[in-house]
Amino acid sequence: MTLDEAKNALLINKNQLDTECINYAMILNQVGVEAAMAISERDEAKINMDKKYVEIAKTKREHAERTGEKITEAKLDQMVQNDIHYQEKQNIFLAAKLNADLWYAMKDSFSQRGKMIVELCSLYLSGYFGEVVVKNSNAEETQYSTTKRRISVERERRKK
Repeated sequence: MTLDEAKNALLINKNQLDTECINYAMILNQVGVEAAMAISERDEAKINMDKKYVEIAKTKREHAERTGEKITEAKLDQMVQNDIHYQEKQNIFLAAKLNADLWYAMKDSFSQRGKMIVELCSLYLSGYFGEVVVKNSNAEETQYSTTKRRISVERERRKK
């Protein structure tokens, strides 16, 4: 599952709430697995970046000792930060971090989606999506019924 596929799966079809309820757990599981994988990739990229930092710092220290150059920790840190190999590992880590953060946000969105499905089911059971018809000789109440029906028809037309 990609982030775009997950984003499209966030949409809830209020006319198929039974299907939405049935599929919810499966989709939430897929999103959870993708989030866990993204977090794992981020953690691996962080470890690789840290290893590269230590490797480069060790090389720079050894070089400084051989040449008799004195370097401070701040200068050493700056040298490592400017190293192209470290920057490559850092960019890989940042990309993995962004991906993990996006999947975490998607997982949170799907948790909210579950709550919205419950709310929509409650609204459906209460008759919210049904058409209100008032049978009365009172003209004002009949006008209310007609207006409500027009609003409902207009709302459906706009969704298409």
